[in-house]
Amino acid sequence: MYRITAWPKYKVNFWSITKCANTAMKIHLYELSHGDISLHRDTDINKHLKFISCEDAVANGYTNFTIVRDPYTRFLSAYNYVRYKRPKKLKDIGLPKECNIDQLIKFLYDNRDNSGLDPHLKRQIDFVNYNVTTYLKTEQLINNWNLPFAPMYNLKNVNNKKEVMQLSTEQKHLVYNWYKEDFNFFGYEK
Repeated sequence: MYRITAWPKYKVNFWSITKCANTAMKIHLYELSHGDISLHRDTDINKHLKFISCEDAVANGYTNFTIVRDPYTRFLSAYNYVRYKRPKKLKDIGLPKECNIDQLIKFLYDNRDNSGLDPHLKRQIDFVNYNVTTYLKTEQLINNWNLPFAPMYNLKNVNNKKEVMQLSTEQKHLVYNWYKEDFNFFGYEK
């Protein structure tokens, strides 16, 4: 389930992970590569891109990078996305369109085989493999920029810790266990 785009001008391959500034990064790279065309954030950037295979990403010799996000804030963002922008997806999997966080977490645990799960709810680790050598955390995009192109400065707040405070201790525990591989692999604190 890899969504990889190659950017020859910068010799990078971007491995997209949903709810981790991936649309913003693709628009940013597209505008840098093609001149400032001011694509609107809601533009379907994917119509303008050519995706490559994992094998091509390894073979082209470019730096493979992705952006990752604190699993708590990513989960809340994904919940809000499917709840308010894709309620049909919830209905398709048997949840009410007005489902709450507890119902969604219970569903995730009851359906551990996540092959049919909306990609916004999948684990970040499912979007990358060992060929990705550079992981940029959303909360460090500007400070730790180490790629051969200008950083994104217009990134909206994707790490709202205030929202995480709204999760109960039990909800945090369940989210942590669901995304445990992401916490461990990408070095996020429980």
